[in-house]
Amino acid sequence: MTPRPVWRRCLFGKGMVMQHRNVVIIGAGPVGLMTGIQLARRDIRVTILEKSLEPATIPRAIVADEETLRAFEEMGFPLTEGDHYLPGLPVRFVNGKRKTIARVDHVENICGHPGVNSIYQPDIEAQLRKAYATFGGELIVGAEVTQIEEGPEGVMAHYKQDGEAKQLACRFLVGCDGGQSQTRDHIGATLRGTTYQQRWLVVDLETDPVGTQEVTFFCDPARPAVSLPVPGGKRRFEFLMLSSDTDEGMLCPQAIQALAQDHGAKTESIAERATIYTFHARVADTWRRGNIFLAGDAAHLMPPFAGQGMNGGLRDAANLGWKLAAVIKGKAPESLLDTYQCERAPHITRMTNLAVFMGRIIMPLSRIGAGLRDAMLGLVHLLPPVRNLFEKGMMKPKPRISGRRGIEGTLLPAGGGTALSGEQYHFDALLGSGYGQLNPHDNSSVKVASETTGDHIIRCAADDPVLKLVLQHGTITVRPDKFISHVGSREADRRVPNPFAKAF
Repeated sequence: MTPRPVWRRCLFGKGMVMQHRNVVIIGAGPVGLMTGIQLARRDIRVTILEKSLEPATIPRAIVADEETLRAFEEMGFPLTEGDHYLPGLPVRFVNGKRKTIARVDHVENICGHPGVNSIYQPDIEAQLRKAYATFGGELIVGAEVTQIEEGPEGVMAHYKQDGEAKQLACRFLVGCDGGQSQTRDHIGATLRGTTYQQRWLVVDLETDPVGTQEVTFFCDPARPAVSLPVPGGKRRFEFLMLSSDTDEGMLCPQAIQALAQDHGAKTESIAERATIYTFHARVADTWRRGNIFLAGDAAHLMPPFAGQGMNGGLRDAANLGWKLAAVIKGKAPESLLDTYQCERAPHITRMTNLAVFMGRIIMPLSRIGAGLRDAMLGLVHLLPPVRNLFEKGMMKPKPRISGRRGIEGTLLPAGGGTALSGEQYHFDALLGSGYGQLNPHDNSSVKVASETTGDHIIRCAADDPVLKLVLQHGTITVRPDKFISHVGSREADRRVPNPFAKAF
């Protein structure tokens, strides 16, 4: 267990004893909860301050990708198909005549899960809260943060709860407080990028009046729209608002029903939520100042067309969580935290660019522009290598740490096999929450040396991707977030900077 320091004086020298945590997180949305889980599972004393008294009851994020499903499984709380998510949805693009102009049948990936999965966010947050509590994390609800104050020994979060002013001191603070982030304002970060002039009506229906198990982008110049199924027999629609539309007119039930029927609804359904959004493509210029960090929408905002808003934030949590834990436990220097933004920002920028590109496919409002788009996609369909970029989802940026060569900096593929005991294991579970090494044991087995779970020998199928990697490259060192740190023998490893070197 990590030592729990007792502060005998205030951050700012006032000589008073107060509560202290290693990390305070502002915001108990999916990103805040996942960041908390990444810390709590590593025995870090963490508290999340959440303004709302109750968990969210309305969905915002609607898509989980393969990395998100893998993350839930790796921490021991796998999502249940059907209840928590609808797996492997194909994506279809149709023009104004409802003719298919492009489709994504499946997203090829290395994570062992489908690439496009529909979720119901309240259920996902409930699963995250359960995991966070299981790992011993503290959640304070009804806590409205009023001020963030920095001192020589850390950060002070001032908040109100039940009208009473309270303070919580911490070494590090992570702002997961959304697009209107108070934390971002405090550190003086600026969002760079663009805000769409167009507004969208987002409607969540209590029942699914369409019944298809696919995501449909209506690339109709008369009114672009999106339709996708949601777990629990629900349906989401998103409609571009035209210059002639009014908020009152678009939000009325009759208008919503008419729009839904124009886009495949066979029966009427009650809207549990209807709201109007403006989409952004913006990334903060800095994600850290001193001991304060940004994650999720506080650090970056993107259009929803690639379904990567929440998923990008969960990647932030996976990257930042283990690094904070390593520094707090004294296993790594604070300079490790400097790698957070430089590792995450390039990937989030590529994802944002993909979302913007998809928006350009969906949103031409002139018939000439839509016709040119259809012609271009028709030509693409005739070229198999280019067509695969669409149909197999190969346009999606691969998870990778910029500036690394070969397989270094890439995500370890999902794999697994049979232990000597006869039990089946995933390599993610055996590697655990710390650093690990993979070595070839023989031509069909991998030796796993884990900082947290010990040594294991796993016999694999011949086509297991992890077995193939170790047979080809020899020793592979894996970071706690399952990215490949470096490749080489144990002797070579000692010459590579490694914050967990003493574990080996």
